[in-house]
Amino acid sequence: MTLKKIIPTLLISVYSIVLHAQEIAIPYRDGTKWGMCNPEGKIILEPQFDQLEFKQNYDSDYRTVYSKLKDKTGLIIDGKILFEAKYSQLYFDDENYVLISEDASTKATAIVDKKGNSILKKPIVEIIASEHITETLKLYHVLNKDFTESVFTLNKKTNVIEQWLYEDYYSVQILKKVGGRYNLVCNTKKLEKDALQTEVWNFEKAPYVKSKKVLFQTEDQYLEQFYKKAKTKSTNYSGSGSGSGSGNGDVMIDQGYEDAIYSVERGDRDIAVEMDESVGTKKPQLYFNYSLQNDNGNLLLETKQEYSKEPKKFTTQVKRKEPLKNLEIINYSYYKHTNDSVLNYRNIAFYQTKNKVGVVFPDEVSRVIEFDTIIKSFAQVNKNNTFEEVTFIVGNKGNKSNAYKYSLFSSKKGLFFPLQFDEIVKFQYKNNNGNVVYKTKMGSNYGLIESNGNVLLKTEYEDFKRPSYNSHSTNVTKTYLLRKNNKFGLIYQNEATYKEEIIDAVFDYEIDDVLINYPNKARYVTSQSNLKLVTLKNADNEIVGYANANGTLYFKN
Repeated sequence: MTLKKIIPTLLISVYSIVLHAQEIAIPYRDGTKWGMCNPEGKIILEPQFDQLEFKQNYDSDYRTVYSKLKDKTGLIIDGKILFEAKYSQLYFDDENYVLISEDASTKATAIVDKKGNSILKKPIVEIIASEHITETLKLYHVLNKDFTESVFTLNKKTNVIEQWLYEDYYSVQILKKVGGRYNLVCNTKKLEKDALQTEVWNFEKAPYVKSKKVLFQTEDQYLEQFYKKAKTKSTNYSGSGSGSGSGNGDVMIDQGYEDAIYSVERGDRDIAVEMDESVGTKKPQLYFNYSLQNDNGNLLLETKQEYSKEPKKFTTQVKRKEPLKNLEIINYSYYKHTNDSVLNYRNIAFYQTKNKVGVVFPDEVSRVIEFDTIIKSFAQVNKNNTFEEVTFIVGNKGNKSNAYKYSLFSSKKGLFFPLQFDEIVKFQYKNNNGNVVYKTKMGSNYGLIESNGNVLLKTEYEDFKRPSYNSHSTNVTKTYLLRKNNKFGLIYQNEATYKEEIIDAVFDYEIDDVLINYPNKARYVTSQSNLKLVTLKNADNEIVGYANANGTLYFKN
């Protein structure tokens, strides 16, 4: 039997939960003490605690905070104190709270509902065990103040004690279920000198009854039953089997981000048709194919009208002032829609002159696009799910040096930027709209642009670095650390939307995490009133406080 000693009762006081409109409460630090403030920084709970910790259960949100004061714990919800920080342990038990008070010589446990009412009629020392019996029934085995033991069932729907199975017994031992899911075996002694009883309870419907009873005069007599079984029971395991299988198939290889975007020759698309509402019949659109051809160094444009009763085909020569050298045709398909036609362009031509490199697009062959260098990697621009525009990197040498300066060129708009960048390279970034992202460099500074000319980050940052550790949380995955003028920012993937987002480098401390839907978890529906809360850490990897993504700090000193 377990050694038991008398422990005096510790008086437990609880706070009733007052219904109030939910207010977003944020942990706020002033020096070494923590309190809570609202999103505007107004104090709603004066700093008084050594530490505040969010509830970490998988189903929890950030409204629930554990307060720590010395070695004691309390509970705060929505910035309101429910339980003062004076408990050695405090945890949730379904719809109730378990409060444990303990010091060197005493221990007391209370089970309290969300209205502040005690579930038990008297304090206990501890909960020995608890178990879900059915969907609506939970069984508790508890140690009383006088060190007797009791067992009761709690109805989880009504949150009241439904039945006491044993009250104030000298000893109760709950064994595993037998003979069906609703049966539970218990060994009991009402008094110390009583014989050991084994009883089977059935929980199919209340009131619950004992379906079987076995009586043993001594504990040794009870244990002897197991010894007999151990001597006579013999279980042999044997088995054999054989099997064979074979198979082969094509292996799908990920060819990388570049091949998914560049130099892809697409097959013919289905003929697009539109409804002629005036007569109620389908009117087929005209379908044209345009392709550039190299005819012994001469650049030709071939035009085909296809999918018509009388297909047409004709060829014209593309002329330039200077002779074309090293003519190269690259397969690349893009298309345009007009009111009555589908125009499909099948390739792009590169050429060289005496001093320049040029490119010809079949949709505008008379246009002259020539630079000192042109990178032969093209990116389509996604605009309203159409791809009529392509962009690529071009460069010229400086007048006073042989160093190249680069920019991004659009087949529709020309140069997006002056020829100013020392370098433009593709950047691994899971962009939000289908456009390619490039990293730009000017001197020792870096930035980010998209293939549509959108500037994600001006070229004024230190080189983007991968996080060395702690890159993943339940909210975000940190992909790149930002730094500018000794300030820190972050590029991260939002785990709720699977999109990458940017927090600018405006903080004195490195970003440890981003709570993207505060005070809810990321997987819950986002409200316009919710925050993007940033967790900041110091050089010793310690949390220094919180801030919003715009740079407002919720700590000082």
